[in-house]
Amino acid sequence: LPDILLIHLKRFSFDGPFRDKLDTNVFFPLKNLDLTSYVPTPIPQPTQIGSIPKMDIPGSGGSLQQTGPFIYDLYAVSNHYGGLNGGHYTACVRNRNEWHTFDDSRVSICNEKNVMVCL
Repeated sequence: LPDILLIHLKRFSFDGPFRDKLDTNVFFPLKNLDLTSYVPTPIPQPTQIGSIPKMDIPGSGGSLQQTGPFIYDLYAVSNHYGGLNGGHYTACVRNRNEWHTFDDSRVSICNEKNVMVCL
């Protein structure tokens, strides 16, 4: 997994020629999102030597593996308010241990409890 993980959630539902904005609340931990259990065990990468494939030979590149744990802290949320043909975007961003709400030219401190619903 990458050092910085970006998650983009689907914002619209489609029903034939019609589409609607989804308004489902998303709950996400601000710290310690552990994705370790979702990473598969190492996959051996075959290496061709002569005509016999060999697995995990030292110095050959061995296996495709990542080492965990894979734990992420949330540092920003982008929110859209309004309908499909308009609306307004705001963002909540963590700077060190303090959250800020960015709303056009206005920046204000955001209580950590309100990050997922910052207005």
